[in-house]
Amino acid sequence: MTQPEEHLSAFLTSLEVLDPDNQVRHARAVVVPLLEHLGYALARDTGSSTATSVFILAAEIEKRLTSVQYQIASDAPVQP
Repeated sequence: MTQPEEHLSAFLTSLEVLDPDNQVRHARAVVVPLLEHLGYALARDTGSSTATSVFILAAEIEKRLTSVQYQIASDAPVQP
């Protein structure tokens, strides 16, 4: 089985070829669903109240990454 570090390394390498806006977009597309899946797994398997914290974390990260995207877009030079 592939180790988590190998997945992360491959993902980071794939981000290198993207512009900053798409880097953030791709990171958000992976991180948020990953956290949401963890939240569902915790809720289903343990009934833990920790699941709520994970969902809140996922929502907060999504909000912040979206904000970063807007900041990147507003800092981009105007194309002639």
